Amino acid sequence: LHNNALPDGVNPFANNGVSTYYYHPHSIDLARAIQKEMIKETKLPDYGLYHGNLHVNRPTQYPAVLVECAFMMIPEQEAMLKTDKYRKKVAKAITRGIEKFLKGYDRD
Repeated sequence: LHNNALPDGVNPFANNGVSTYYYHPHSIDLARAIQKEMIKETKLPDYGLYHGNLHVNRPTQYPAVLVECAFMMIPEQEAMLKTDKYRKKVAKAITRGIEKFLKGYDRD
């Protein structure tokens, strides 16, 4: 889990929302499932699904993603991040995304 920010010169009010990063190809389906649920649950814009060469995603043999839950540089989103209600929404969305990812592997 992570909270996003943008570099100087990029307008955060035009470029924001939830995003999910993956590195290995075996993680893309997990990233897609979580991103879809995050958008649905949080009602924030879809900031995208990205291939990212991030240290937390690189060294794994198992599916791993980094989820950007909101933009902490936008006052309204920062305020949301501080509430239990929003954190529970994020947890619910991630849990549902993981469950949907795992059901894709259910071969009964």
